[in-house]
Amino acid sequence: EDRLIDDIESLCIGVLSARFRKIMISYVASSVRSVAQTRKYTQEKLNKTEKDDWDIFFTEAFDQALRYLQDLGYLDDYEYCRKYINTSMKLKPSSVLMIRAELENVRGIPADIVQSVLNEYELDDFDAAYKLLIKKAKQTEDKNKMFTFLMRKGFGYETVNKAYKKYIDNLSET
Repeated sequence: EDRLIDDIESLCIGVLSARFRKIMISYVASSVRSVAQTRKYTQEKLNKTEKDDWDIFFTEAFDQALRYLQDLGYLDDYEYCRKYINTSMKLKPSSVLMIRAELENVRGIPADIVQSVLNEYELDDFDAAYKLLIKKAKQTEDKNKMFTFLMRKGFGYETVNKAYKKYIDNLSET
C-alpha cells in the first residue's frame, strides 16, 4: 500500500513537472531569463485553483522542472548576469551599484552570484559616467542636469565630478 502511494505521488509530481517544463521552455526559448524570472512567470501562468488542488506536489514538481531546464543549460544565472553586464556596458553604461541593484532586486539573482560575476569584470564607474556624460551633453549644456542625470544612474558625486572635469578639459582642448 505504501509503495502504491509513493508511485501515485511520483506520478503526480512527474505530471506537474512536465506541465511546468512546457511553460518554462516556451518562456526561456524567446530570450535569456534568470531562474527567478522563470519561477515568477511560471507561477503567474498557473491557474490558482489548480495549484491549491495539487499543493502537496507543487513545490517538488516545480523545483524538478527548474532543475531540468538548468541541466539542459536553458537557465543559468551566472550566464544571465554576464549577458546583462555585457549588454549594459555596450548599450547604456551604468554604475556598478545600479547593475548590482538591477540584477539582485529586479531580476532576482542571488547576491553571491551577482558578486561572483562582477568580480570577473573590470568595471570602471568613471569610464561609464564619462560615456554617459558625453551622450547627455548632446542634449543639454546645463551642468546641474548632467550631474543629476548621472547621480540618478547610481554614480557617486566624486565620480560624476571627475567625469565632468574631464569633459570640460576635453572641450577646452578642442
